Amino acid sequence: MLSFRVLNIAFVGISLAACAGNDTDDSSNHTELTLATYTPTHRASSGNTINLTCDKAEPTNGPSATSADDLMSHIDGIWLRCDGGSSPFVEADGVEVDVEGRAFSLKRNAAGTLERRTGFANESFFEAWQNGDRWDAYQVLGDSGFYPRGTWLSESRNTWKSEFPGGGDLLVRSSEKVDAPPTGLPGARLGADGCALPEAGIHTPKPSPEEFTTLLHGKWLACGTRFFADASGFEFTDTEWFALEDGPNGSLVRTTNPQHHGTIRYDGKSVPALVTAGDGGSYATPIAFSAAPVKLQIYNMGSGPYVYSALP
Repeated sequence: MLSFRVLNIAFVGISLAACAGNDTDDSSNHTELTLATYTPTHRASSGNTINLTCDKAEPTNGPSATSADDLMSHIDGIWLRCDGGSSPFVEADGVEVDVEGRAFSLKRNAAGTLERRTGFANESFFEAWQNGDRWDAYQVLGDSGFYPRGTWLSESRNTWKSEFPGGGDLLVRSSEKVDAPPTGLPGARLGADGCALPEAGIHTPKPSPEEFTTLLHGKWLACGTRFFADASGFEFTDTEWFALEDGPNGSLVRTTNPQHHGTIRYDGKSVPALVTAGDGGSYATPIAFSAAPVKLQIYNMGSGPYVYSALP
């Protein structure tokens, strides 16, 4: 199995504050990181592991997990989705959860084989959290938001009912083969060409401030709907952000609009932070990054998503 270094980056909050001027550029002192796509790994199977079909789903009245590690060890694996309809698994035939809690939607391909789906809409992350006298799984979605899930397991730990208010999924453990689609060009900053490619390798929460700054640094081209309707992209330095406008000969140049320029601060937390822009507005803004190709996705107070492809 391939082994790559994975940067811990996704769903990070930034704080933006307006400032004057648009000629700051600290790129000469910046060191670029090389990203790679993520390949799931799993714990060794326990002696109680059996593979089920949906018609053999067991009652989910087993004992609750006794610790965070106990819970995560029980949900690690390949799961067939029997019923339910929750995001991001609403159209999935299964779910794969790996040793680090990263989850992928699984969909059957034309040959009937489960295929791992990647990208902002198909990758998410489970973390254990203590809910009174029991342990449940807290899910961070790859395309926006996060919510707690009640985690109910069968006695054998081979049936999993994953609940949240208004929805949920019933899943049974499987040993079916999972195909991985091509993830293409890890670490590539492709600009407009990247917009046309599916993204893969959504990064996990809580980067260090240094990792966040390094990944965000540079110029980004809007893919479709724009965060600012009159701006074609963004540029981030280590301390500032600028909206980019169309310039001569197909170039992108920093805006002269003082409302579309500010400073940037990341506090190292895994939840969206308050974003204050030059127009006086404030926004709770989750940001996610993909590794192959390098893209970022922004949500803004429920609007979006706004996807940007990294420019070379």
